[in-house]
Amino acid sequence: MKKIKVLKDIGEFGLIDLIRRKVRREVKYPVLVGIGDDAFAADLRKGRSLVVTKDMLIENIHFKNAWATPFEIGYKSIAVNLSDLAAMGAVKPLYCLVGLGVPGGTSVDYVDKLYTGMLSACKKYSLAIVGGDTVSTRKDIVISITLLGEADRRNIIKRSCAKPGDILLVSGPFGDSGAGLFLMEKGSKRPSSEEKYLIRKHLLPEPRLKEAEKLSKSGKITSLIDSSDGLAASIKFITQESRSGAKVSLENIPISAQLKKMCKKYGNMDPYNFALNGGEEYELVYTAKPKDFKFIKRLVPSVRSIGLITSIKGIDYYLYGKKKEFKKNGFEHFR
Repeated sequence: MKKIKVLKDIGEFGLIDLIRRKVRREVKYPVLVGIGDDAFAADLRKGRSLVVTKDMLIENIHFKNAWATPFEIGYKSIAVNLSDLAAMGAVKPLYCLVGLGVPGGTSVDYVDKLYTGMLSACKKYSLAIVGGDTVSTRKDIVISITLLGEADRRNIIKRSCAKPGDILLVSGPFGDSGAGLFLMEKGSKRPSSEEKYLIRKHLLPEPRLKEAEKLSKSGKITSLIDSSDGLAASIKFITQESRSGAKVSLENIPISAQLKKMCKKYGNMDPYNFALNGGEEYELVYTAKPKDFKFIKRLVPSVRSIGLITSIKGIDYYLYGKKKEFKKNGFEHFR
């Protein structure tokens, strides 16, 4: 008898592929960017495109009230969605719809502070909450955010256009958010200033909208994604969608001094493991021609070149020229 597959057999990304294949057959209208990228895009009028993204945060999966204030949870719920817009290039955020599911016993003050956090992020990035829906849940809080933005069609950058010979670039350090989560799970009673920095990176992420705008308008980058699922996963998505491979030099991945210190403190843990698999960084991962690196460096001084796109499928990791093997998972729902 054939075993019935369940979601944990195929994982989040297997489920996305299934939905993508099924839905694609039914789409009858022109779509500029569909399922499989960080956001959806379709032409509004000549030269202008609507860009839409949705993300959900579930209590005890994406956040815990014991670790984060309602303000921080609200702020992050907007920030992570803005990062998906940044991953599409120079997108101007416009409107936000909030779906909120909460138990009836939730205090009014909690919800008020949750929205204060949302509005703080909206104000910072010139975004307006214009509607949504509220429902009761039996136990856990559910926050569903839909963001709508607008972009010049020429400035929308997809994951799928990297070419062999392109360099693989990142906008900033990796591993800090995963380290912050590790510290909260550990329950550090008196976190040092370095540990507080790492925890803050997890609780209050900052989307790279300005960097994405500069990069996409430059016309110098060939593919773009954010690192919400971890650096290893982001590289995998770019290579899969571009039908290519990659060679990554681990020593070139930016690692913060705070992360290095924490790894040493807690038993010489591997900072590269946090960098590749930590997730929820919201940095940009992108590709460009090698000749354009100096120009890009002037636009985004924090840029680092960490590898090369290859014609041979698969991703190989090296540390100072020596091939290194370790688990590269990132976060995936259902598994």
